Amino acid sequence: MIREIAGASISEASGSDLNSEYASIKKAAFAFVEGAVRGDQSYISLENRELAFIIWILVAIDENIITARTIIKARDTAEKQLIGAQHYEDLEEFGRRLGIDISVEGEQIKKDHLYRLDVTDFATYASRVTGSRYRLSNQIVRAGYVYVQNDVMVKILREAFVSFLFGVMDQIRKEDAVTLLRPVSDDLERIKEAYRKAHGSGASMGKGDASMFPPCINEIIKNLESGVNVSHMGRLALASFLHKAGYSEDEIVSYFRNAPDFDENITRYQIKHISGEISGTEYTPPKCETMRSNHLCYMDDDPLCHREWMKHPLTYYEVKRRNRKIR
Repeated sequence: MIREIAGASISEASGSDLNSEYASIKKAAFAFVEGAVRGDQSYISLENRELAFIIWILVAIDENIITARTIIKARDTAEKQLIGAQHYEDLEEFGRRLGIDISVEGEQIKKDHLYRLDVTDFATYASRVTGSRYRLSNQIVRAGYVYVQNDVMVKILREAFVSFLFGVMDQIRKEDAVTLLRPVSDDLERIKEAYRKAHGSGASMGKGDASMFPPCINEIIKNLESGVNVSHMGRLALASFLHKAGYSEDEIVSYFRNAPDFDENITRYQIKHISGEISGTEYTPPKCETMRSNHLCYMDDDPLCHREWMKHPLTYYEVKRRNRKIR
């Protein structure tokens, strides 16, 4: 189906009704991703096949911030649909499709309808929602089940939906996605180029913006300022992060001056290498998974770090820098 959608012609003279339908799916999917890249907050409903095609688009593009923005937009779309559900059983069915056993309990009093779900499912997904309203201590818990009201259930399902999307993406190999979507390679490049033009150069905002840095980058900076001999991976992560965030060579050098083995000439050479000025390859900071495996992750209780879609330090910085409201 994905192959057929990718190859469908959007022109009016597209042939069969099925081809025309697939062309509409393709058009809607690309419009959704492009809207997410632009930061368009307007509500656009999604059909299942459109969402499926979007997932393959994201795997093929393989850009963390594009993925995060699109998943957030899909998440918010699903939340609006759940809030507007005509029947309480609709939430029950949505949960079932995500592998969460939900049952409708109690009497309906306006929006105070109660849903029952396993305490493990509640704990898994409620931890990703900020606010005391969604803490286990503020719910009714009996015999291993949590009883929640409609608005809390919607948030739980919203986060379960995000987890489901990433689970699907993890099952798709990038090579397969690129091969399957070869007929729309120009469209994929158009999205990447639009993103690069809007965000690729970063924004040089000075050392005062450390409040926007992820905990891992702040920890590396703190260690360097204290004269700790930071590992090679830690230094690479910091230098490439600062470069991608738009910092100048001089600004980046200043972060390393307290390193016990600081040598300005070597430091400048390495920064030029990382930026691609002398190597021809512009380095990107390691992903969160790599940071964790190298003992460089310090997320602690930072709620943004615990988001399902938060997989890269630059994604964290982008979200903070644009002051997006993540709830």
